[in-house]
Amino acid sequence: MPLDNVSGPRLPIRPTANNARPPVAPAVATPEPVVPQPQTPKAPTLREQVAIAEQLTGKKSHFETEPQLQAYLTSLEKALPQEAYDRQGFLASIGLTGVRASGRTDRPVLDAVLAQPGYVPNDDSTGKEIWIQGRMFSLAKHHPGLFLGLTHVTNPILEAKGRVQGKWKKPLDAIDPVPSNVPVAERYKAAIATQAERTQRFGPDVHGGIPNVDGPVHPTYGTYAIAMAMGFDDAAARRFGTLDVGIDNNATRYGKTSPMPLDQIDRHFNLDRDEQDTRLVYAQDHLALAIKLARATDYDQAEKELGCGLHSLQDLFAHGQITPSLHAVLGQFPDDVDWNPVAFYEATGATQAYLAAYLKAIREPG
Repeated sequence: MPLDNVSGPRLPIRPTANNARPPVAPAVATPEPVVPQPQTPKAPTLREQVAIAEQLTGKKSHFETEPQLQAYLTSLEKALPQEAYDRQGFLASIGLTGVRASGRTDRPVLDAVLAQPGYVPNDDSTGKEIWIQGRMFSLAKHHPGLFLGLTHVTNPILEAKGRVQGKWKKPLDAIDPVPSNVPVAERYKAAIATQAERTQRFGPDVHGGIPNVDGPVHPTYGTYAIAMAMGFDDAAARRFGTLDVGIDNNATRYGKTSPMPLDQIDRHFNLDRDEQDTRLVYAQDHLALAIKLARATDYDQAEKELGCGLHSLQDLFAHGQITPSLHAVLGQFPDDVDWNPVAFYEATGATQAYLAAYLKAIREPG
């Protein structure tokens, strides 16, 4: 029964001598209407995030037993706090707090992998194990302490060029906008209208997700589908996805940006563990440039910058704080949804938050 329809209790009147007037009952105050307060939705637990990822991708995780799943969850529970690598509070500024996958470190992730019977790493480009990878994984499996000690030697080698160049410390290449003179409200009418209806979307590769016009389209596939679900049109969603995966493929205006040690490994792994995570620096810089271009009504180029920034943001969740040496040995474990479902859950939320921050900023005065 609604509280605003409840009256005070009725008091019985007792007969009195000499027909005297009965005592007057004290007045009972009518309760003030209770106005329901908006409640912040409770964040799903890590286990619930695993289940959500499985449901939405259609890809069941490989954690077939409780110990296997618990080993994976433990690697997340042992993650560094968000403030340890996001010292400037960028994630919180776009509405992301309490994330876990982005803070995982080498030893807990290796322990999670070693708890998976029969796990065999493979090379991302071939889908097969390569010889040196297999030998190093065998060392990690049988002598994890020795292996991690060895990474203290190999990792500085892999990171050397990126650290010397320090590109994350430098401003992005300038670009002259080509104004379209189209108002923001017209360009992003549907996206602005549906911001409050953001839904989780996943796919086997969160970076791209560009539908293949010659084949079946996965309805929940990566950046493209996330953007479409947020109300961006096909052309914008394709730019996001194309430039996002283009970072891996050296196919953007920024040159050699792949995760190879001689390219821009700092866009994919954190090379500045004492300050702001290098991937967050790129995400922030590309977002700022995109906002500047959009305010000049050059939306096409702004969307390309967003795609570039999204790649580093998404890799923050896939790779966490693990080193390039460990990733090279583990192969698919950090990147595949069926091995790292919570990272996909969080990366998807981050993608939505990043694009929503762009829409919010370009509607405000410059």
